[in-house]
Amino acid sequence: MNYESTYFRVYQCFMMTSVTVHFTRVVLLTCLFFTPCESEPTEENQPPPPAYIDVTSYPTKLHVRWGQPLDTSILVRGYKLGYGILYPDREILQLSNTTTDHVISNLQPDAQYVIRLRAFNKKDEGFSLYETVYTLQDSSARTTKPPEVLRTPLQLRAVIKSATSALLSWIDMEQGCCDGRHYQFIYKANYPANQKWIDVNTTDLTYALNGLQPYTLYEFKVRMIRDDAISDWSFTTVNKTSKQVRVVQILS
Repeated sequence: MNYESTYFRVYQCFMMTSVTVHFTRVVLLTCLFFTPCESEPTEENQPPPPAYIDVTSYPTKLHVRWGQPLDTSILVRGYKLGYGILYPDREILQLSNTTTDHVISNLQPDAQYVIRLRAFNKKDEGFSLYETVYTLQDSSARTTKPPEVLRTPLQLRAVIKSATSALLSWIDMEQGCCDGRHYQFIYKANYPANQKWIDVNTTDLTYALNGLQPYTLYEFKVRMIRDDAISDWSFTTVNKTSKQVRVVQILS
């Protein structure tokens, strides 16, 4: 007995014997197709950044909205929302992984705030999104940025001088302007994780930084500030302090 399968409702038989009674039978076969189940999100890697961030300003509050990370294969435990005048993370709020907006209250009117948002899980914190906004003087709501953005300092260098010190230097393309400008640089150790940035202000183009940890990788960034105007952060510069040399005195 021969069997043939087809997806069509009309089928033509060939090679049949003449003057012979043939019997045919049609059987309907139902096929079930299954799609593979999606794997559960894991925490083997740090979470990706939120999809976007949007901030609406009011006189004494900021309404922050964001989108959940596009990569759903990595588990997100929650979000950390940092904010502060001219510098983020002066205050840090920890929010649930289902939260996609938050209102920051009790702020100063007509002040510049820097917002930092990142997701986190058991592995680490993810890449941060930054937003710089001004609170308003009146009751009208708007999304705003500083009216003037200064030129970002260039060629930030961190030259290691010893196991605990480094010399920072950068270039101001508008050097020579006597307009009350100053520079703010921030730095932190690369390890252990979740280190907070430390900020330093100076009016010079160089700064001797002391009190570092020996044989430690550090990250550095700098920006310019003048009255209410502020530049973007420079590119991050990294360097590693040297090992601590121990001097052993041998008594004769």
